[in-house]
Amino acid sequence: MLNSLVSLVGRFLARKVAKERLAFHHATMQPREVQHQLLSRLLRQHGDSAFGQDHGFRELHTLADFQRRMPISEYDDYLPYIERVKRGEVSAMFRDEQVVMFSLTSGTTSTRKFIPVTKQYLDDYRRGWSMWGLQVFEKYPHLFLQAKVGFGGVVSEFKTEAGIPCGSLSGLTASMNPGIVQRSYCLPANAANWADAQTRGYLNWRVALHRNLGMCVAPNPGILLHFARFGTEHAEQLIREVRNGGYSSDLKFPYSLRSWLKRNLPADPKRAAELEKIVERTCRLDPKDIWPGMGLIACWLGGPARAYLDQITDLFGDVPRRDIGLIASETRMSIPKEDGTPGGILDVTSAFFEFIPVAEMDSPSPTILEAADLETGKEYYILLTTTSGLYRYNIHDVVRVIDWHEKTPIVEFLHKGSRVSDVFGEKLTENQVVSAVREAAIATGIPLGDFSLVPPRAHEQTAYRLLIESSNTLSVEQRADLAIAIDRAMGEQNYLYKRKRHETLFEPLHLDVLPSGTWRAWDLLQLARSGGTLEQYKHPFLITDHARLDDLARIVEETDAVFSEKLVSSQSDVL
Repeated sequence: MLNSLVSLVGRFLARKVAKERLAFHHATMQPREVQHQLLSRLLRQHGDSAFGQDHGFRELHTLADFQRRMPISEYDDYLPYIERVKRGEVSAMFRDEQVVMFSLTSGTTSTRKFIPVTKQYLDDYRRGWSMWGLQVFEKYPHLFLQAKVGFGGVVSEFKTEAGIPCGSLSGLTASMNPGIVQRSYCLPANAANWADAQTRGYLNWRVALHRNLGMCVAPNPGILLHFARFGTEHAEQLIREVRNGGYSSDLKFPYSLRSWLKRNLPADPKRAAELEKIVERTCRLDPKDIWPGMGLIACWLGGPARAYLDQITDLFGDVPRRDIGLIASETRMSIPKEDGTPGGILDVTSAFFEFIPVAEMDSPSPTILEAADLETGKEYYILLTTTSGLYRYNIHDVVRVIDWHEKTPIVEFLHKGSRVSDVFGEKLTENQVVSAVREAAIATGIPLGDFSLVPPRAHEQTAYRLLIESSNTLSVEQRADLAIAIDRAMGEQNYLYKRKRHETLFEPLHLDVLPSGTWRAWDLLQLARSGGTLEQYKHPFLITDHARLDDLARIVEETDAVFSEKLVSSQSDVL
């Protein structure tokens, strides 16, 4: 009876989303027309807003008009209008539109950004997730109601003076899921309102240990690694609590959440005995051993996130992976349709997109392309015109076209355009750094944790430094081999770096080994300073701002360690 009911509910939800997916498929067959209609609608709808009047929206009748009149913009260009909306003057940016909340994001800046979430934007955002979910559950129907771990944020951290909530868009959409979907997650959607990210990680573990966990969902795979390592780090406590029931008594929650946890955390000596045997056998408490039936990992797979994927396999096992798509607080940009690839179909129905070839980004008159004009294999900066009130907005994301769905490009995220090092014109990107380090780690068989590459300062030797953590103690020979392998791989990823190594403008790569846990402490400090959330934070694998490394030196000093072990480098020209 229960299976029949679940099947009926699943079919009902699938039919609803299938109509949206069919409409999206038709849109991908005529992306230029769909994009022009979307842009025209936005300009017409908000032409009488203060922003629209200031930029002459009523006088814009063609795409050429729009591009001529509206300059490429940054977040600061919208601040005066956003402040007015925060005070309740919605007409500063919108007409006939409701602002549901402000999505908070730390982005790549030092202060948080307030992105208006309109009713239209929320509908588009949810539609994108629904289509993503339908494709996943068509392939893995058994996962629809199997237990899941998610990491949504706080819906309302605070409110503006006009009473508009400011918080996490993912938290809001999680709370709007159908009840049958919400109940499949280990924690209630509103748990984020009472527990920080670290505490939610703990509670997810406690509840999941009593369930057959089938799926983990998080934008950043780094969050999944934090979650996975928690088991081994707190194995004794977790096993004791499974045996006795309940949770850590020093945590304070409202009565409703306490009651929910009491019902879902019973004493289970049998399960505790199983966990003890796992620890006896492996000396660890890893997800791959605890939940061998896990069916899917959903997270970013492209760009710098690839640095984490080998560690994901080590901890979760050889589980299928599905990219969640290129999503930012400003809009959803792509919808993946297959496992194991960072590529997703450009979401031409949710925002208007323009593209600038990477080589022309700094040009005073760059080539501006539409989605239908792109070329396979080429890399572009992406500009957004969105239902959140942003026009020709430079999000500083670099994407590459890897394929096509009908007449619409399939794109993958490569890196933030701001994370590029250019000492002698090499323009080394974060994506190239990640690829080189992964390739070298595999070739040498040396497992690495977090790392960051740092370009030389003016008064230093002209050599890049790679600051690494390793799960093993490395010998002098191993460190030398790794330095040589990474140096060579960087040359293979970036021919200008290779050429300038040949020209001896750059000396061989230096390798610094940091004490275990250093990067985690540094990341948490950067996060605290930016005011963002753990779900949003992305560790930088290329650091061009040397001032940020002062924190790293202090952290290592506090652990009574030497900041830089003996610099390891190849004395021969390996390139």
